[in-house]
Amino acid sequence: MKSIHTYKLVNNSEIEIFDSHDSVYNKHGNKVEDYFQNLPSIHWLPKVHKKPYKFRYIVNSRSVSTKEWSIRMTLVLQAIKIHVKKYCLNVYEKSGVNLFWSIDNSLEVINVIKYKHYTVSEINFFYYSKCYTSLPLHLAKLKHIWLVEKTFAKEKNDFCCS
Repeated sequence: MKSIHTYKLVNNSEIEIFDSHDSVYNKHGNKVEDYFQNLPSIHWLPKVHKKPYKFRYIVNSRSVSTKEWSIRMTLVLQAIKIHVKKYCLNVYEKSGVNLFWSIDNSLEVINVIKYKHYTVSEINFFYYSKCYTSLPLHLAKLKHIWLVEKTFAKEKNDFCCS
């Protein structure tokens, strides 16, 4: 996969960036609380097991101006996951085909193997965090919008949470 730059340098001051966040909040009748009037800081940890060395970037989000957006987006994505899971369960009940292959943690996999009594001759593990961070951001944004609109279209609402 071609390397995509997830982070980019901008020439705006911290105040200008915060003001742009604040203006979006104000447009929707909200206000950024004083505690959240910070911008995320970016840190990195070396991946010394890689040759040549690579970096794992970490961005803090404890008291940042985008915290409320993150919370709301998480709620929206959780609602979409529940919707898709119910749809896939319906398909499974009718056809016996499991279309839902998403896990929250490794215990789910262990429990499925343990209680379903599968005969396992080989286990494969696929780690997708590199794919996620390498997505072109404009494409990820378009696909998120499409997914939210498609998921909630049947609800006959102009919103999915408030």
